[in-house]
Amino acid sequence: MTTESRSRFTQNYVPGLFACAAEAYKRWPEVWREICVVKKSTKAYEESTYKSGYGTAAEKVEGGSITYDARVQGYTKRWVHTTKGLGARITEECVDDDLYGDMQDSMTELGLSLGDKKHVDIVAIFNTGFDTLLSGDSQYIFDTDHVRLDGSTYSNDATAADLSHSSLWSAIEAFEDLRDQKGKRINRKPRALLIPAQLEKKAAELLYSEKYPYSAENRINSLRRRNLTLIIWHYLSDSNAWFLLGEKDENFGLIHFIRKSATFAKDSDFSTGDALFKGIYRDSTGVNSPMSLYGNAGSS
Repeated sequence: MTTESRSRFTQNYVPGLFACAAEAYKRWPEVWREICVVKKSTKAYEESTYKSGYGTAAEKVEGGSITYDARVQGYTKRWVHTTKGLGARITEECVDDDLYGDMQDSMTELGLSLGDKKHVDIVAIFNTGFDTLLSGDSQYIFDTDHVRLDGSTYSNDATAADLSHSSLWSAIEAFEDLRDQKGKRINRKPRALLIPAQLEKKAAELLYSEKYPYSAENRINSLRRRNLTLIIWHYLSDSNAWFLLGEKDENFGLIHFIRKSATFAKDSDFSTGDALFKGIYRDSTGVNSPMSLYGNAGSS
């Protein structure tokens, strides 16, 4: 690579190539921002822990002692940040021959690869949360026997059923019947329905039809008044699984930590004269308490 061509390449081409990669990195909408609490981190890892509240107040008999209760220490979850990256090589000859279109294509693909990795890692919470990934209590994220701090259990894994009016309504009822770590009722309502692209038509009919869907009866659609936000994520791998999401839990729920945002850098290989590009970021995703998530794996 001559000095002239290298200088022209650095001054005129590199900023545009970085822009191609950065734009491609966000080619798919960042759906995960609607789902996760997103936080920045300045450490090698982050931890969250929590305590129970108190039990329901008890009656005090005249002249008797008041009942004292104690909070229970909860589970600790650690988010360990990992680095993701990929490199691309643009040959000296490509630069010398001014093949800017090929260079753009290479950098676009580099950005797409990084963006794809981001989605794949975060969506794993839902794609593998029934049988692989664990929450703070060492149970699967979606499980039928999560352990409360008072020793009782709760479920955020519904009996497998395809998305329908009755299964969605049952899920809403179960979600709202969840109790806290000491068995008290929680004023918690689902805010969103998360689905794969294959269920978009069915979900839209269920949520937005004015009348009860798939029926000739003159009945109102009770789901419509719930005003659930419909979130479609093409990275969900099971075409039948669907999820209810509660309000984001800022401290213990589904949290995505960004240790280092996606950045792109350039260097050169002295031996070959090739231009070397890389993209890199560092992050982690996890769940301590999964009470704000409710999943149904679907039966089909």
